[in-house]
Amino acid sequence: MKLATWTAAIVIGGGLAVLAVYWAVTVLTALFDSDAPLPVKIAVPAVLAGGIALLAVAVLQRIRARKEENLEGVDY
Repeated sequence: MKLATWTAAIVIGGGLAVLAVYWAVTVLTALFDSDAPLPVKIAVPAVLAGGIALLAVAVLQRIRARKEENLEGVDY
């Protein structure tokens, strides 16, 4: 059962990696293409910047919350 789980995870991860690379190439091609409309050239960096900002906020909140965790009464 463990082999099947690892195999499935590797196949899914590989597929997602291929899709991510394809998406990145498509977006960069559209962004730097001279025929791309101006809204696309503005929207793509805005979406990327917003995603990076959300990730940074989530990481910072997790770091702050980690300092306040009290796990003394938790049994393992």
